[in-house]
This record gives sequence, structure tokens and C-alpha cells, in this order.
Amino acid sequence: MKKIMTKQDIILNYIEQFQAFGPQVVDCFSNGMCYHFMFILRKRFGPFCTTPMYDDIMNHFATKIDDRIYDITGDVTDDPRYNWQRWNYIRANDPRHAERIYRDCADKVPSDVLICKYCDVSCYDETLNTYICGHDAEPVDIDTPCRRRR
Repeated sequence: MKKIMTKQDIILNYIEQFQAFGPQVVDCFSNGMCYHFMFILRKRFGPFCTTPMYDDIMNHFATKIDDRIYDITGDVTDDPRYNWQRWNYIRANDPRHAERIYRDCADKVPSDVLICKYCDVSCYDETLNTYICGHDAEPVDIDTPCRRRR
């Protein structure tokens, strides 16, 4: 007889598939790449039923799905180390702080990397001395689609 899995069982099973690759994966998504794991969960379980969460003291992102909060370690809803806030709340109420969090935690781009301001990715090719997306650092025509996003 097949076991009927709850949504929480499905979520935890999905997270366990990442954990099965070893402690280095848990360490990676616990220390510096938690923002990206939040988006993995959002992509898998849908952006409309998930909420990005952030703890300012622990500097850690997680994903709220229904009434529970998850990160790479599993269900962290009742973990006393965290004081979760909605990421959108932080972005709306303190945008400068949110920018610093995103820059230092999520973006992880070295300060000497040239970023196309239209594409928001590193499109600069040093050998050609130009942006391979076709934009300049200061895009003139923002209606021109980026070739990288097609």
C-alpha cells in the first residue's frame, strides 16, 4: 500500500534530495547561498504559494510555504535562533538595508566585475572590451531587449 504524503512530507523529501549529496551542500546553502536555495524552493513549489523570509540577526534566507518555513536543513519554523520577517517587508521598509543584504549575501559579485545596468548580469568581455549583450554600462535605449535573455 502506498503511503499518502502530505505537502510537508513532499517538501522535506525534496530538501532531503539535496542533503543526500553530503554535508558540503548543506554547508553551502546554510552559509552564503541560502538566498539561492530560497529561489530553488520557490521555483519548485510555486511563487504564488511561497514567501521569501529573512532573519536579520542570523543573516539567513528561507522560504515560507503555507504555514511552515524551510531552508536547506528542513523545517525551521520553530527554531528559536530565527526571528523571521517577510523579505518584501524589509525591502519596502528599509530599501537601502535590503540593497546591502542583497549585494553582500545574494549577489556575491566581486566589486571589480563590470555589470550591465540593463541586464543586471556580467556581460562584459575584457578581450573585446565591450558588453556582449549589446548594451553599454549606461544603456541608451532601454527598450532594446538583451540578447542574453532571449
